[in-house]
This record gives sequence, structure tokens and C-alpha cells, in this order.
Amino acid sequence: MMESTRLYSDIGHNPRELKTPEELSPSLWSSLPTELLERVLAFLPFPNLFRLRSVCRRWNSLPHCSYFRQIRASAPNQWGACLPVLFCKDASIDTEDEGWNSDSWSAYDTTSNQWLRLPPLTCLDARHPKYLVVGSGGLLCIGDFDSTENLVVCNPVTRCFRELSPTLGEWAEPDLTAMAIDKHTGGYRLVLAGNRNFKPDDMGYRTTEVYNSATKAWAIAGKIPANLELHSQEGALCNNILYCLARDPKQGVWNTLTAYDLVSGKWTVVSQNIPHGSRTPHVIGSHDRILVVAERHDPVADADCVILFELDLVTKKWREISQLPHELYVGIGKRVIACTVDGDYICVTGCSSSRWYSAMYRSSQNKWQQVPAFPVDESKGRDLCELLLSSSPFRPSLEPV
Repeated sequence: MMESTRLYSDIGHNPRELKTPEELSPSLWSSLPTELLERVLAFLPFPNLFRLRSVCRRWNSLPHCSYFRQIRASAPNQWGACLPVLFCKDASIDTEDEGWNSDSWSAYDTTSNQWLRLPPLTCLDARHPKYLVVGSGGLLCIGDFDSTENLVVCNPVTRCFRELSPTLGEWAEPDLTAMAIDKHTGGYRLVLAGNRNFKPDDMGYRTTEVYNSATKAWAIAGKIPANLELHSQEGALCNNILYCLARDPKQGVWNTLTAYDLVSGKWTVVSQNIPHGSRTPHVIGSHDRILVVAERHDPVADADCVILFELDLVTKKWREISQLPHELYVGIGKRVIACTVDGDYICVTGCSSSRWYSAMYRSSQNKWQQVPAFPVDESKGRDLCELLLSSSPFRPSLEPV
């Protein structure tokens, strides 16, 4: 089990909690040259950035300074990934409402091996929607539960947001909603596909609509292959290609892997023999790898198990790379509800005894570890039904919106 002296840490909620052994005169910091100060602060770990912003107006504006962002981007100690991510519902919200409380969201920091309670999304107010649609890198897309009318993209670190223009078509909840960030330009695209206003065999269902942050506009870009229905997952991004789970509605088995090229706007069928088992598989992607998390029955052990498969992008064949240890599978409730991947980390999350539990796989070490249980705040009456699990990792950044 992954050990940690602190399993839960508040960020930005109490700027007085950090104390230095020696009192430093405020005049010392204020007298430092701006470039030197920004260079020093840019190398701080991610959690400290939220704390330092509470010190003074000058430091609060640092994430918006171009020199600070440039230094941060070149820093050798890049901020690590946070996964999984949990949003706590406000107990005052009706249980049928899928809204979440922007004052309470948490993520497991793979660098410090502890849960971080992240600062409230103060950039959003009462007029903004309250549902996490999708996330990518350090950006979150917020919207309504069953509509794409009021989409907002925000960066929790810089506290900036952008209200997106209306979509060209009228969408019910899309089967596929994905976000892709361009690492070179910092721009992003939001992809909608599989319009639930139509049946899968209707031409309207096959429409793909893409928002480009560079043009600040939506465009119709591509059609889903005929006779395919997309699964309601976020998709897996790999080398500007978005991979999605699909099926032939007449057969009913989710065994097809489709791919959407973000550059050409074309859909293709990649594989029709995705490893599957007793439950729907999860397609995940990291850098140049596409993987599937499948739950299968192990005839030797006479028990269900979780297996990771990787797709050879050249031969289009699948190979098994790892199996979740049985005790960890039992620990997450014998069911994978969500999968999150970022770089070297693959996280599978399930529910047991009304609490979220996760197991983490390190590809470079070929090793599974248990993630400490999410520390529920009992004093605020938050239980399982008041938590929304995101399948997107959160990688803190200073990306513009």
C-alpha cells in the first residue's frame, strides 16, 4: 500500500498555515527585482502556487505574467498529474441534480502521494452551469447536464475562463465529448460527436462538431462511420487522433475501436476485436499508447479480474501487459467505474462500502499500488451519492483559455 504521512492537504484555503523558522521582512521581498522574484517563485511546487497568490496583489498576478509562464514552462520540475479527480456535490442541491459545488473538489497528487483539496473555482459565478463536462491538461470544461448550450472553459490555476459561443447544431448530451490541447500552441479543441437528439442510424447522429480556441468558433468536421454507435466515454487521445469505443447497434457488443483525426477531420475503424469481458471495456490513451481496461473471468482462479491490454498501432493487434492483483480488485469493489491515465500512471477506480477506492499502475515499473481512500469530510455530510468522479486527470498548468 502506498504510504504517506499526510493523505489530505488543503491548498489555498489557509494562507497562514505555512510558517518559516525565521521571520522575513516584507520589504526584503518587495525590493527584489521582478524578474528574479518571478524566477524563484516559478520553481515552486504546484500546491504552493495557490498559497503564494494569497500573499499580495503582486504575487496574485504572477500566473498572468508572460515571463513567469515562460520560466515555469522551462522548469525541470514540471508539475505532476493529479488523478483521480473528485467533485463534491453541495448537500443543499437536490439529489437528482447533477450539479457540483465549485468550493469542493479534490485530486490525488501523484508527486506527493496525497489527496489535495483544491481551491474553489472562484472565476465561476451563479450564472455559470454547474456540471463537469470534460477536462484536459489544466483546463476544465463546465456545462449543463443534458445540453451543450452553456459551455465554459476555465483554468483553476490562473482563474480565467471563456464562455464558448453556441454550437451550430442543437445537441442533447453527446455520446462523445473530448478535449485536446495542442502542446505547441497551447490552444485546444472541444469535440462533440454522437448527437442523442437522433437515433444511431440517423445521419444527424453521425455529425461531429469541433470548437477551436484559435478561431473561437465551432465547425462541422466529419461524420461517424455508418452503422456505428459511440459509447459515452471521453475518448483516448494519441498523436492528434482521438480513439473511441463503439459498436454495431444490431450486435450490441462494444468491441469496435474507432478513431477521429483532429487534423483531417476524418473517422476510421481501427479494430473490431477489442478485448472485452463481463463488462464494457474502457479505452484510455497516453502519449503514443492506446490501452483497454477489460474485466474478464479468470477460469484458473474462477474469479473476475481486470486486465490491461495495449494496441500495436502498426499491426492493430492487442497484447496483455498487466493484470490488477485480485486483492486490489476486491478493494475497489470488484468493478471498474472509471479509468484515468496520464503519462506513466494508469488509475482504475471503483466503489466499496459507499466510498471511492483506486488502484494505480506505474507502466515504467510494471507495478500496481493501492491509492489511499478518498478522505470524506464527515462533518459536511458528504457521502458517495454526493461525489462526481472525473475520468480526466488534472495536470496543473498556466495554459490560456
